[in-house]
Formats: sequence, C-alpha cells, structure tokens
Amino acid sequence: MREGAIERTSPLQPPTIDLPMQSHIPPEYVSDIDMRLTLYQRLAKLSTKQQVVDMADEFKDRFGPMPSQVANLLYAIEVKILAVDVGVESIDTDDKSIVLRMVEGKKVDKALLEKTLGDGVKAGTNQVRLDIKRLGSRWRKALLQTLQAMAEG
Repeated sequence: MREGAIERTSPLQPPTIDLPMQSHIPPEYVSDIDMRLTLYQRLAKLSTKQQVVDMADEFKDRFGPMPSQVANLLYAIEVKILAVDVGVESIDTDDKSIVLRMVEGKKVDKALLEKTLGDGVKAGTNQVRLDIKRLGSRWRKALLQTLQAMAEG
C-alpha cells in the first residue's frame, strides 16, 4: 500500500477516481456557494444511473445548459457507481492509459473483456488498461463499456 493511502475496510467503498478531465460545479453556473455545497452533498449520495440522469435534468431545469465541467462530474459519478458494482478499487490516469485496479481478491475476466472491447483495452488478472492514445476521444465510452462488460461477465 502506498504511503498515506487509506486501507479499504469494505469492497463496497467508492473507488478513487482520477480521470483526464475537469469535473466540478463552476461558480459561474451556480453562484451561491451554499447551493453548490448542497448540490455536491446530493451528488455524493447518488447510487444509480437513473439518479444521475434525474440530477442532470434538474441541473438543466434549474440552472440552464450544463457546462462541460458539470457534465464531466455527472459522468464521473456514473463511472463510480459502475465501478463499485464490479469491485474496482481505483481508476487512475497515467501518461498513456486509464488504469482500473480491482479490490483484493477480485479478478478480471481477461478473455471476455478483450474479446468484447477489442483494440485499446488490455486486461490483466487484477487490472484493466485503456489506451488513451489509441482510443482518442472514444475513451469515455470505452470506460463505460468496460465497466458494463465487467458487470455482465
């Protein structure tokens, strides 16, 4: 375990997520800080894809068209929800890849993932790598497809 990391006590704890995008509620979109804090608290409690969709609708209804940072935030929450369901401990980004690491004891069905997802996705025993350069702008869709394939496998 790396220094300063918190030991996981339950496999159902949300994974740490570090994706190559800005995800927050800009003050220009929701100017009231108390409202932004309330929205963040509500976002933290979302646990289904439908709740994410409902929250997106609420953002649009209350505050107008969503800036990319808010759309990215909702995307990250959807990723988190799927990741919890399949036992992902962390999703990190390095120079070339998005790396999904599984909780201890959880294995990846390498053959299924590589067959289902093809080029740009490499699976090991307890991690999956998405090649950002190879996938290009498709990396977001590929990440969701990877998590969905893991849930079905």
